[in-house]
Amino acid sequence: MTPARRPAGRRGLRWGLALGSLAALTLAGVVVAGASSGGGDGARPTTKTAAGSAADRTQTAAFYRDARLSLSHLLVHLPQESQLFTELLGGKPVNAGTAELVTSWANDDATARDLVGRLPAPPEAVPARELYRLGAALYAESARTVAGALGAADPGADVRAARRLQLLGDGAFDAGHRLVVPLTDSDEITVDRPPATAVPDFAAAGVAPAEAGGSVAPPSDREALLARAADLAGQASTWLTNGSPVPGGTSAAGAQFRSLAAELGSAVAAAPPGGQPAVNDSLAALQLSMLVDAEALRKPAASDSARRLHLIAAALWATGRDLAGRGSGPGGAVPALSPSGLDPALLDAGGLFNGHPPALQPGDPPDKDVPGGIPSLNGVLTGGG
Repeated sequence: MTPARRPAGRRGLRWGLALGSLAALTLAGVVVAGASSGGGDGARPTTKTAAGSAADRTQTAAFYRDARLSLSHLLVHLPQESQLFTELLGGKPVNAGTAELVTSWANDDATARDLVGRLPAPPEAVPARELYRLGAALYAESARTVAGALGAADPGADVRAARRLQLLGDGAFDAGHRLVVPLTDSDEITVDRPPATAVPDFAAAGVAPAEAGGSVAPPSDREALLARAADLAGQASTWLTNGSPVPGGTSAAGAQFRSLAAELGSAVAAAPPGGQPAVNDSLAALQLSMLVDAEALRKPAASDSARRLHLIAAALWATGRDLAGRGSGPGGAVPALSPSGLDPALLDAGGLFNGHPPALQPGDPPDKDVPGGIPSLNGVLTGGG
């Protein structure tokens, strides 16, 4: 039973999860009946559904609110982070002060990763919790990549890669958001459901990777496409585990991952509005998995950063398979990835808890056992509480 400490909110109060890009921070959230449903651009249509019982929806709404609070360590510095990326992509060099700052952000992001990952969740919200956790992990890798640009041979390439990882983190947050918000609908609460998106537009963001030539055209058959991606993931895993070369080289394999993701992303983007909005949710997770694996293959030498990215990609793939099994994915079966020899504890690095926060029980507040508590977001993202 959901405790009484989590009221749905008072009439007229908009509660925003504040995930995804900065432009969408105040556009994605729960809207209490009688409140305005969004900003002037009308970018987020409201979806009314009646999934599950009233008790189920109440529990999911409580999870949704706790997810926002658990991600506060990450969300609190997003405006400053956005400004920094604007400066770095504009040519500002990464200096020691910048590296120290983003390293602190990486630890905050890792704390958010652990806090959202420990939340009790109703079964239908478990995939969303995993996507939120992986989104935070991608933000941590983005900040670490910026820090690694200090003294790098091509710091600009590292900054662009860091921005791509941040965009992929946004994609994971939005994918989780699409899954959970329809389940919070009731007669008192309406929700905004972000639309499915295609491959993140790296070119529009000015961070397109330099592709290796000769990438193979993706197969038109979806099952064959997924099988090829699973095979590529296995090659990446072998390379990162024991150093066996990736056939054709890491750069070409990364380009293949992006081609496969683009083909799969076109199916996500083609989903008709309304009707069954969750039909391609599993495809979105699989697409993100391919794009993250492409980033793991960015450099020719294996590293712990590449290994962590591959672990994130594998977890995204597993989430996509889970969603497919729940009936919201592709018609054909999603193949399992070959077991990786990588230590999953690599993903636990950083933050207040190094991947092992104290467990929560149903009804515990999300800030339980958090040293210093959870940062307040009032005035940081939406202009005040």
